[in-house]
Amino acid sequence: MTTARPDWYDDPRAEDGGLLRYWDGSRWTEHVHDVADGQPPAVPSASSTGTRDMSRRPATVPRVGARRFARGLIDENDALNREVTRLYEVIDLFGVKSAVERTIALEDLGDEIAAQECRLKQLIAQVHETESRIIAQAREDEAERIRRRQASLPHLTTSNDTRTADE
Repeated sequence: MTTARPDWYDDPRAEDGGLLRYWDGSRWTEHVHDVADGQPPAVPSASSTGTRDMSRRPATVPRVGARRFARGLIDENDALNREVTRLYEVIDLFGVKSAVERTIALEDLGDEIAAQECRLKQLIAQVHETESRIIAQAREDEAERIRRRQASLPHLTTSNDTRTADE
């Protein structure tokens, strides 16, 4: 990673290229200077940039390569952002989620479990109802079989009774 010394450079955010922005050695500051002013910009104090003044150089504007250097920093930042995006994709690929996403997923699963438990209770009630109907039908069928049998038995019983009386 390339790090530039603290100094004024062409503002990479300025579309028309007429501004300079102060680079404090680690980040762009809020300090800007209009090139059309004609005066060389003063080096911001350490207290106004939030960092130590490490340059101790006279305030001069390097004209050669400053825009290219700023573009290089922007390109490097873009590359780092792409790498961060790629790493997030790897995290997603392996199923790692944030705590909030896991909590939401767990709540959704809890809701799904509750819905499935309710459906299970309904199915169990249907099974019991069906079982009761089958048992009732089986009892009716058995009773009908017994009636038919009994209907055919009195004939035999009567003839046996008659034989016994005759003897």
